[in-house]
Amino acid sequence: MATTTVNAPAGLWLRLFGLCVLGVAGAVALTLFTPPFYGDLTRVARLSESDFGWRDNQPDVDRALLKSSAIADADVLVIGDSFSKDLVWQSVLTQTGLRVATVSWRQTGPLCADFSSWVKAQGFRGQRVVLQSVERELDALLEKMASCSRMASGPIDARHAQEPPLITPPPWALNKRETWTTGPISLWRTARTTHSSADERAFDKVRVVRQTGGCTRFSHRACEWSLLWGPDRERPALSDQSLAAMSRFSAAHPELKVTWAVVPNKSSVYQGSPSLGSWAEAVQAKGLGPDLFAPLIQARDGTKDLYLPNDTHLSTRGYLLLGQRLLQTLQAQRPVTETGPAAFKQTPASSR
Repeated sequence: MATTTVNAPAGLWLRLFGLCVLGVAGAVALTLFTPPFYGDLTRVARLSESDFGWRDNQPDVDRALLKSSAIADADVLVIGDSFSKDLVWQSVLTQTGLRVATVSWRQTGPLCADFSSWVKAQGFRGQRVVLQSVERELDALLEKMASCSRMASGPIDARHAQEPPLITPPPWALNKRETWTTGPISLWRTARTTHSSADERAFDKVRVVRQTGGCTRFSHRACEWSLLWGPDRERPALSDQSLAAMSRFSAAHPELKVTWAVVPNKSSVYQGSPSLGSWAEAVQAKGLGPDLFAPLIQARDGTKDLYLPNDTHLSTRGYLLLGQRLLQTLQAQRPVTETGPAAFKQTPASSR
């Protein structure tokens, strides 16, 4: 009798421990067989790539075009964010023979009042400078630039190359990079979304929004749902003050042809943004840069995966469209002097 009283709790704890071990082992196995994340939105939300990863092939880009020149050798200097990092849209320019140097805002810091002399000190002998920013980050960038008098960074080596972007989604592989809870969380969140009657859910900073006609716009399996970056709608809309700040900076550096390339948020393109549309028209009307909103809106319904379904960024197809629009803008500009690469003199019919 006494023996039974002592051993029963021990047996219970042993069974509970065994169940815990089995549960953890099952979660680890589930995580290993959960496809590794390759989109920034699926990674943050921990949603399944099997359901939200893109499936249609993307265009191939020649590796030889994905190279950034030294600033001293460049015809065009690009300062940009993650939308310029992979050099894909710049490949449209380099294909014409233009030499493009690409650096990031992290390398330069905010552009200050002495930007023209800083560019010259970097060895840049061209005239055309493209300042690229995604919509949601532009105002913060302009605010830093407005209060900046002197560039802080030293010499920058812009020379680098990138691997071509994926043509097809990554092949299946064991997921060895995530924590053991990732598999169960991904399975639960994906099931909760795809079987939901609600029109919107939020996981961390990612909004999962039901979209009419979503399967004509995206190739992922759960294509009636779109993944969007939540903070997009928390930022105030770009305004006349934004335009004025851009104009002041461009006017302060008349020896350079400054082109602003403001890439719309994915949310703006797929959920509509009349205020951004009129703002982007004003950018073009004032000669600050191209309207990038209108061509992306026009391509949205006829181009699957213009923006990647599992990512905040454009697809290769979207980047090439962006590059074509910027090339047209650069070619249509009158140079400060009449010298310049032949590629700038080949103005396409669409920009005449």
